[in-house]
Amino acid sequence: MKGRTMTLSRRKLLAAGLASAALAASGARAQSAPLTVVATTGMVADAARVVGGE
Repeated sequence: MKGRTMTLSRRKLLAAGLASAALAASGARAQSAPLTVVATTGMVADAARVVGGE
């Protein structure tokens, strides 16, 4: 039973490592054109302006 538990732990560790590597490799890239945001309410539009800048 201990061998099976160890194998599952290694699989989980490997899966977490691969997921972390995939997320790190797919980082955000700089865009040449500004991103267009469409908002349904004024509050959401204001939040998008504050976060993304004009």
